[in-house]
Amino acid sequence: MNANTPLRVLTNSSTRCFRTCPRLYKYQYLDGYRPVRDAEPLVFGRLMHLGLEHWWRARQSGADADAALELAVDALKKEECDPFHWARALPLLKGYSLRWGQEKMTVLAVELQYTVDLINTTGHKSKTWEHGGVIDAIAEFNGNHWVVEHKTSSSDIGAGSDYWKMLRLDTQVSNYIVAAKQIGYDVVGCLYDVIKKP
Repeated sequence: MNANTPLRVLTNSSTRCFRTCPRLYKYQYLDGYRPVRDAEPLVFGRLMHLGLEHWWRARQSGADADAALELAVDALKKEECDPFHWARALPLLKGYSLRWGQEKMTVLAVELQYTVDLINTTGHKSKTWEHGGVIDAIAEFNGNHWVVEHKTSSSDIGAGSDYWKMLRLDTQVSNYIVAAKQIGYDVVGCLYDVIKKP
């Protein structure tokens, strides 16, 4: 490969897609095909993610939980979507803010986009790929830095449920922790921020 050729970016989504089906990866990431409309769970997940992004950004700028919630709700109301999604998302955001708004933490970054070296098994940088992605948030909590990963799920998320066992095999957060360290955050682990969908 020519030294001036830009490296291709490998994300968690593209990696997961390739593992599912190399042909699907080709259609989506090389040929650029996308579904005409997204599945309902993805639409709702994006809506919640948007609300959480605004809530965390407000907290990062020093807003209290009530002000952060107001900004998050305003952001959701500007989104065009099925009113049924709003009817589910708004109470979830209010409950979220009530539960987590009083936690003593410092928000260090929100929607942190990164591109870092991809290290091969040889210990050297890849000459073809680099790793990229977006970390939902990084926060300081109890004196430590943590990657924060937002999820919405209709699965059972109770303690000991299969949901948490499945996450042990998910490389997404492991990649985020490695990337956060490469860009200067001394993170010690991940706070999984999982919201149960009604």
